[in-house]
Formats: sequence, structure tokens, C-alpha cells
Amino acid sequence: DATLDGLSDAEKVTQAQTDVRYLANNFFNKANYIKVNDRPLLMIFGPQQISSPGSWTDIFSILSVKTDFHRTEWFLE
Repeated sequence: DATLDGLSDAEKVTQAQTDVRYLANNFFNKANYIKVNDRPLLMIFGPQQISSPGSWTDIFSILSVKTDFHRTEWFLE
């Protein structure tokens, strides 16, 4: 995500929280949004900018709904 370029790790987490909150408020509650185990599915391809499991825990800690989160370690070279 180019919006994270040049940010500190803490700023990246804050920006990702903003992004995830937007997804939750605008998409997760839609009837046609894909759910797994009755939880909204969120997949991240990469992630080049945020790779620490602890950072992802912090990012999702702001949500009232639990997601079924999947991240991959796939990178283009």
C-alpha cells in the first residue's frame, strides 16, 4: 500500500486501523459480503509494509466484529 510509504511502524498501524475501520463500516455488514464461519472474510496479499503479527493484532483490536483474516506471504519480484 503506497499510502504507508515513509511512515513509522506506529503510523502504519494507525493508517491500517483507519482503512480496516472503513471496510468494516462500509462493507462487512453487507448481505453479499463473503463470510467464513459467519465472520467477514479479509484477505491481505503481501503484506510488504506490515509484517509483524503483533501489528496485525493491534490493527484488528479496534473492530467490534471479528474477521476471518487470511494473509499470504506471496511477493512479486
